[in-house]
Amino acid sequence: MLQDLYTLMLSPEERIKQKRVIENKLVKKFNSFAEFEQFALKTNDMELLGKIKIVKTYHHNLPVSIHKILARTVKDLNTAGPVPISADEFNLLYVAVTRAKRSLLMTPTLVNLMKRAGEKYEFPMLSSQLVTSGVVMKCKETDEEFTPFALTLQKKRIVTVHNEIMKDIPILKLDLKAKQISD
Repeated sequence: MLQDLYTLMLSPEERIKQKRVIENKLVKKFNSFAEFEQFALKTNDMELLGKIKIVKTYHHNLPVSIHKILARTVKDLNTAGPVPISADEFNLLYVAVTRAKRSLLMTPTLVNLMKRAGEKYEFPMLSSQLVTSGVVMKCKETDEEFTPFALTLQKKRIVTVHNEIMKDIPILKLDLKAKQISD
């Protein structure tokens, strides 16, 4: 899509001169880059706005940069070597994933990376809300039902891009009054 946005930014004469054709169905619908940008702003599509920012920032260098990236890619993942990642890059990825504004569509690989980083996908919920919504409280270790107190840690339902689902499971009872934690 970045190449198509770059092409959309060019004048019609320049597109012909560079033999560039827009392939992306969405981008094809617009007559100009400004029109596309207005659409992205109107729909508040953060992904499109991010791509627009990349095209505006790296406008003239974009084709060369994309060519260099594609030259270093492999088609078969089995032939790809491990890519080292620094602690800073891993932390940056963790922050980006955990600070999503509305929602985040995650790949199974990203879910596993987050698990390696210690993410358990557990969030405190008011126990009364869970009971009202019909959630049965069971101990994760003994499978016995229990009466919840103030807060319950709940494992959130995570759906990945491949529709793999991690189920909602209440996993821990916190009694804030007694300041004890029991499984």
